Amino acid sequence: MNSPTQHYLNWFRRLAVDQRTDVAALVGVNMPGSALSFELSCEQLVTDFVSWIESVVADTAFRNVGMTVSLIAVTEFWIIRRRDNLQGWLQVASELNHLSKKTGKDVFAQQAARKDFEGRQWVAACEKWKALRSTNLSDLAIEAWLEQSSRPQ
Repeated sequence: MNSPTQHYLNWFRRLAVDQRTDVAALVGVNMPGSALSFELSCEQLVTDFVSWIESVVADTAFRNVGMTVSLIAVTEFWIIRRRDNLQGWLQVASELNHLSKKTGKDVFAQQAARKDFEGRQWVAACEKWKALRSTNLSDLAIEAWLEQSSRPQ
């Protein structure tokens, strides 16, 4: 049975490269006890984020649950609630398209196209997160894993 942090890391590893960087930066840098920094390269930030999680939870099932509960809270605050609504992304794209027409600068239209794609990508990732939260990362599932992991073998 996968641990809660393994479920989190499986979700994280399936994100697009840019999304992994965003999560590692916003979640990793803002997690209590993390020494991660925005000074790191994007690739190093992602690698160090995963390594830090794995090192913290290596001790006990209780630390695994503590880390998971913290990751859930910080991920939902900094990532999910800010990126799960396609309307917000489409509004930004619309504003950029309007700016492109107004200024005659194609760069704004290019940014709008990227925002539309990025928004759809984030909405899909957030839907996968919500499915994970209702199954393997639900409070009940985490509690059941802890109970099973804490039993003497």
